[in-house]
Amino acid sequence: MTRRTVPRSKDAYDALVSWKREGESLSEVVLRLAAREPSLVEFAGAWKGVSQEKRKAFAAFLERGDELSKEAAARERKRSTQ
Repeated sequence: MTRRTVPRSKDAYDALVSWKREGESLSEVVLRLAAREPSLVEFAGAWKGVSQEKRKAFAAFLERGDELSKEAAARERKRSTQ
């Protein structure tokens, strides 16, 4: 097997080590993480540090996007029936 040195920060190294399973090499960790699809569970707690004000603003943004999508769909239905 060919070996190469990959420069990384201490934080990056610590992150890799934290994902390492028993008996797994760091190369195996990199390959495992690179090959998988992210799970929604990984996003749990992602909003923990976000203020209530910013959460409300984001929710309003999403709601407005839903309204615009519904309006656009209604216009398209109306146009297709004419």
